[in-house]
Amino acid sequence: VAAVVVRAMPDQFTATTTMMVTPQQVPESLVPQTVSVRLDDRLNTIRAQVLTRPKLESIIMDQQLYQRERQRGELMQDLVERMRDSDIFVGQAGRAEDTFFVSFTGENARAAQEVANKLASLFIDRNTLERSNSVEQTAQFIDTELEAVTRQLRLAEGNRETFRKMYSGRTPDMLGSNQGALAGAQDQL
Repeated sequence: VAAVVVRAMPDQFTATTTMMVTPQQVPESLVPQTVSVRLDDRLNTIRAQVLTRPKLESIIMDQQLYQRERQRGELMQDLVERMRDSDIFVGQAGRAEDTFFVSFTGENARAAQEVANKLASLFIDRNTLERSNSVEQTAQFIDTELEAVTRQLRLAEGNRETFRKMYSGRTPDMLGSNQGALAGAQDQL
C-alpha cells in the first residue's frame, strides 16, 4: 500500500540560491546610519515587493508551472497564493547575519532551478534599486549639508570683511603695519 501512495505522489524538486548582503559602504563618520534594519526585516520588506501577484503570475506563465492545476481550471490567484505560501521560501542562511537564501519547490527540476534563479534576480534587482535610492538620498543629504556650510562660510567671510572695513587700521592683524607707519612718521618728525 505504501508503494502505491509513494508512486502516486508527484516528484518534488527544490532549488535554492544563496546570496550575501553587503553592509553600508558610506563611513558612519561621514553620514551616520540613522536606522539599523535587521536582515530578516529587510528580507520581509523586499519579499513583499518581489512576490507580488503580477511577478509570480509572469513566472508561472513563463515557466509553464502548475499545468495540471491550470487545466483543471484552478484560478491563477489560487496558484499564485500557493506558490507564494507553499513553494517559495526566503530566509536567513544559517547563523550568518549577512546571508540569505531563496528556494522554490516544484515538480520539474529544471523549472525549479530557473524559478529560484529568477526569484534571486528579482531580490537582487529590488535590493539594488533600494541601494540606489539610498545612495541618491545620501548624495542629496551631503549636497544639502555642503550648501548650508558654504552659505555659512560666505556669511562669515562677508561679516569679517565688513568688520575689517569698519575698523580699518584698528584690527590686531594691522598692528605690525600700524607700528611701521608710526615709526616712519616719527622718523619724519
